[in-house]
Amino acid sequence: VNGKLFIAMQRLCNWLPSQDAYIAVFDTNTNNEINTGMGANGLKGIRLDVRNPFGKIKYYNGRIYIAGADGTLFGANNPIQGGIQSVDITTYAKSSVIAPTTQITALEIISDTKGYFVKYNAWGNNSIVSFNPSTWAISNVNIAGIGNSNDRNINDITKDKDNMLWVSDASLIKPGIYIVDTSTDTIQEGPISTDLNPSEITFCERDNLL
Repeated sequence: VNGKLFIAMQRLCNWLPSQDAYIAVFDTNTNNEINTGMGANGLKGIRLDVRNPFGKIKYYNGRIYIAGADGTLFGANNPIQGGIQSVDITTYAKSSVIAPTTQITALEIISDTKGYFVKYNAWGNNSIVSFNPSTWAISNVNIAGIGNSNDRNINDITKDKDNMLWVSDASLIKPGIYIVDTSTDTIQEGPISTDLNPSEITFCERDNLL
């Protein structure tokens, strides 16, 4: 973003977070790491308050958003240091943390007042939650009724150019894709069968060369 590359570092030991997570920032013109002034012990990056960054870093309106999953599959720390944190891409100032006792494995930002995250409850049991990125207020805990059923394994949520939310469900039974209308929080299409378990969803734009 704006000539800067942001890299999330989990810092795990035996699959569990053992140290503070960091965001490293690189100048893409020089390939040199930027000293953000937000690190400790000589580290140049941004020390996060959430642990085990998970899923894709999302950018929206001058800030990046990072999901923290903490221990997830292999047991959580006590207290759980999951949640969501945002960082200003210019000053590197951090926000407070949303749902600091929640393990979050993916997120998406739709607007100044609407975002979504995947709340991890247990293997095969998670749900999509909506929240307000400006106030951190949580408004809906099981969007479109896709999760909380012990047979859904939501790997990724990604918006398209029309702000529809695409959900990859890698459950063992009937894996596939859901498309959720973010204006109503209802399923527009799906489940669209993929046969195999879908992992991540990415939208790309191609220049028209013809």
